[in-house]
Amino acid sequence: MKRRSLGKFSLLTSLARYYTKIKGLSPGSECQMQTTVLLFDRFHDGNGKTRINRLSPQAVNDFLIHRRDAGIKPGTVQANRGKLVSLWNFAFEEGLLKEPPRKVMRIKVPRQAVDCWTLDELRLILAEAEKLPGTFESMPIPRGLYLKSLCLGNYDSGLRLGDLLSLDRKSL
Repeated sequence: MKRRSLGKFSLLTSLARYYTKIKGLSPGSECQMQTTVLLFDRFHDGNGKTRINRLSPQAVNDFLIHRRDAGIKPGTVQANRGKLVSLWNFAFEEGLLKEPPRKVMRIKVPRQAVDCWTLDELRLILAEAEKLPGTFESMPIPRGLYLKSLCLGNYDSGLRLGDLLSLDRKSL
């Protein structure tokens, strides 16, 4: 693989901006990438000057351990890891670094118990939904029936509201 000159992408912040444009990340994902790089940079006292070749297993692991030990939620630390490893992979694929990411610690995220409605709570919710008067202006469906079916669909499937609302006939 031909190695490129670090040139204008010698700084991690510059590479992150380029990466987000090339990959077409959403504004939210772009912001999360920039935040992770900024946190990594601050941890290593870079003041925006941390170089790409600073990406090493030791540097990334030290950052992740610091974040974990500071009480940051495991899911957030895991997301930080993912963003740094993605950026590191990109730099390697572009020929900016000699080595791909290796020996970067894994972050275990404990599984959380799902908090769901009891049958008594569901019965109460469905009874109240049925009492909802009127129909929708955009479609001739009784509001109570719609809300009841939405609650039952959610209860039976476990889907999040957005996922439930985005279902179409082909998906059923």
